[in-house]
Amino acid sequence: MQRQIIAGVTGSRADFGIQKPVLDAILAEPGFVLDLYVTGMHLSSRFGNTVEEVEAVGFEIAGRIDCETTGGSHEEVALSTSAGMAGFTKAWSLKRPDLVLLLGDRFETFAAASAAYLLNIPIAHIAGGDVTSGSLDDGLRHAISKFSSLHFTTNEEASARLVRMGEDPATVHTTGTPALDSIRSLELLSRDEVERRVGAPTDHVSLVTYANADSGGAALNQALVEAAARSPRIIARESLGQLLYLSALRHASMVVGNSSSGLYEAPSFSIPTINIGTRQDGR
Repeated sequence: MQRQIIAGVTGSRADFGIQKPVLDAILAEPGFVLDLYVTGMHLSSRFGNTVEEVEAVGFEIAGRIDCETTGGSHEEVALSTSAGMAGFTKAWSLKRPDLVLLLGDRFETFAAASAAYLLNIPIAHIAGGDVTSGSLDDGLRHAISKFSSLHFTTNEEASARLVRMGEDPATVHTTGTPALDSIRSLELLSRDEVERRVGAPTDHVSLVTYANADSGGAALNQALVEAAARSPRIIARESLGQLLYLSALRHASMVVGNSSSGLYEAPSFSIPTINIGTRQDGR
């Protein structure tokens, strides 16, 4: 029997951590071949070259799609999206997968979805049907869902929304977020080990990770760097990696920011989240 090629796409530390249990399951299935493509922030030194983390846990990389991610302005995000779409189109024209697996709502994910849809390659989408009315993500997420043939949602309300959007109920499956599978499967670090890797006692510092490559993200990251330079109680990192991040959550008092992690992962550690701004409105 000919094995089916599934093309996975990861553009950042965040979506890789969420997808990893699914990617592991694909690798373990004899009928599938996983071609993993990295793009976006993974390939940028300003975001920590997190492609190295993908390689460090044993994944072979089928292709690197450079979309020149900067996160400076809306114009730069639009140009990055077009570069990503061109890169995925070239890659999948040379080696066509049987299915493209995508997660979430980022612009590089939208670029991959656009390329696959126009090449008539089926798409499976994880975490469609959600609402985040305070950001651009809604439009990107819903567009990716409309391009997709299979849907794996994080909750029943999201599944119902996709059906109302016209998706065939038989293609919509409520599976929850794979991020929770990572929490259950990883052996998290002790407080002492977290403090050793962070370089400070965790009860005396504010541990901050950089903003994503969204419009305005570069300016915010510069502000974080300057704040950390002024105060020894602030530690700013490009990326913590999945293991250290989840381990830090385990020992944290709370999450402050506007990340979906505050709604997906943080509740599993019974810690509160304080959201700033409107980005997660509707979740």
